[in-house]
Amino acid sequence: VFALSGTVVYRTAAAGKKAETALMLKRREVETMSRELTARDAELVMTASAGEVGQLAEGLIHDLANSVCVILTSAQLAARDEHADKSDIERIIKAARFAKELIGNALNIARCREYVFAPGDIREQLKNSIQFLEYAANKKGVAISLELAPELPELSLSRVHIERLLINLLSNALNFSPRGSEVKVKVAQHGGGIGIRVSDSGPGFPEVLLRDGIKAFRTTRKEAGGTGLGLYVCAQIAERHGGKLELSNDPSGGAAVNVTLPVLAAV
Repeated sequence: VFALSGTVVYRTAAAGKKAETALMLKRREVETMSRELTARDAELVMTASAGEVGQLAEGLIHDLANSVCVILTSAQLAARDEHADKSDIERIIKAARFAKELIGNALNIARCREYVFAPGDIREQLKNSIQFLEYAANKKGVAISLELAPELPELSLSRVHIERLLINLLSNALNFSPRGSEVKVKVAQHGGGIGIRVSDSGPGFPEVLLRDGIKAFRTTRKEAGGTGLGLYVCAQIAERHGGKLELSNDPSGGAAVNVTLPVLAAV
């Protein structure tokens, strides 16, 4: 009887251990997928532009499929585990929110020609833009610093467009920044509005760009898939807000983009 009991206990414990190991492996798989989702989200935002709608759609479908997979697998883990791990539930919520934000971002980009101006504080767009590119910056080993004036006036903004402008400027600076360097964002009052300066420690803008100005489809990164639309779109967004965008090279090295935005939007 003792021998039989011992065998049953041993087999039960072994089965439990095997199930626990399987759950642990599944959790690792889901965590890996979650990290990949964060990476793909950053890449999608960095590459989304007027000339890349096809790539946007492809990335959107891919990321939604991964997000649904994370939700499903985490839910299955929680259902199988007698004492559900809170991290599984949190992962379900996180993946669901990611899918919702992904769809929202795609719709915003698709509607990017619709300027809807409303009073707003640009701090929200700055925070969102830096957060979008945080993974890409960490992966490349580049820091993003933000210097905000203590008081900034409220602007009349088309939020989607201003966020896109900031994301484009930051991603462009990251692309040309060497590992271990820093992309600096400085925002201060400027006349009747604000001034935004994004600078990096890269090679600087080519002389032809500084001399002839920003033109659509002119890029120094064709081999890396650049379309030449990033800075052009940013300049258009600034102008639509009644502001302007200017390029310069820092005497000590690196490029700088200065954007000025007035309190009142263009109508």
